[in-house]
Amino acid sequence: MMKPRPSDEEIIQRLATLPRTAGLTTREASVYSGLSESTLEKARTIGGGPEYVRAGSRAVRYRMVDIDEYMERRRARSTSEYK
Repeated sequence: MMKPRPSDEEIIQRLATLPRTAGLTTREASVYSGLSESTLEKARTIGGGPEYVRAGSRAVRYRMVDIDEYMERRRARSTSEYK
């Protein structure tokens, strides 16, 4: 029997208790960053997304500090600043 998928609210509560260097699943990173899971998956393939750790042959983990750094690099004040 499969474990039920946690709600966004449950994930947010869990994230509040974790250290900033804890490894997040793609789903948790999605909730934390506001980016969709598919956007994170695509960024892993083509590059340009937040750094991640390959925790195994198929396991990927994101650290909150890396997501924060990625979001900080993407800050802009107007559309003319987009790179």
